[in-house]
Amino acid sequence: MNPGHDIKQTGVRLIKGLSVKQCLLLFLILLFESNRSFALLQPVFTFTAGASLSQLGQSQAFAPLDLCTYRYKPQGSNSTNSLWGGFVGSEVKHSSSWKLMAGLGYYQPSVLATTGALTQGADPMSDNTYRYRYQTQSRQLLAEGKLYWIEKEKTQPFLMVGLGAAFNQMYNYQTSVPPFLEFTPVFTRHAQTHFTYAIGPGIDISVSQSFRIGMAYRFTDLGSVKTGRAQIDGIPISSALKQSHVYANQILFQFTFIPWTRN
Repeated sequence: MNPGHDIKQTGVRLIKGLSVKQCLLLFLILLFESNRSFALLQPVFTFTAGASLSQLGQSQAFAPLDLCTYRYKPQGSNSTNSLWGGFVGSEVKHSSSWKLMAGLGYYQPSVLATTGALTQGADPMSDNTYRYRYQTQSRQLLAEGKLYWIEKEKTQPFLMVGLGAAFNQMYNYQTSVPPFLEFTPVFTRHAQTHFTYAIGPGIDISVSQSFRIGMAYRFTDLGSVKTGRAQIDGIPISSALKQSHVYANQILFQFTFIPWTRN
């Protein structure tokens, strides 16, 4: 019997059974635990502002009750919105070339407004086209790990990976369909929470021992969004407007404050 070998084999089987998301989550947990092992932590506070390029909904069609079909087509494919957020964590110097930072980040793009064309009717001869719009709000909470290359004291490139939760809601659906002439679905507000991730490179520039300015790029998946169930003339239907994934390309400008530094 070799207890050490048995423990090793058990560990290997456990790791093989993990999904990619679970492995990344385990990696971030280990980052936090490595920080806790140090008696003195170096706190870091970062304020972030920037721009987020996101998708604008997706085309859909359904015929929930009768021969009438409702077709929704967003106008345009992407929209650029402002973004703000913050990060609180600590950094640990692992070698003369690399430094590790771990903490929690919160990010919130401005409200994303989707507009488009709604075509409804039983056939091409009876089709009418109207406008529709709705709003989407997403808030993102991430456990982040940042790996810095610090061979140069002034400029420090880094790679960021974050995992967490996105809190999404779709609301304020409106349409230009005349309420007394035609029936049309009316969608309600809906909120949901999804797994989210973000990854991207960046660079920090030291202004002083306690202050840094930086710039970064992130790709993030905010999960799915959808409206609540609809009604047509007071009759509930199961159809909903939805977007399976809200992908965003983001440019971030960040200001970092380090209250004290360790030698």
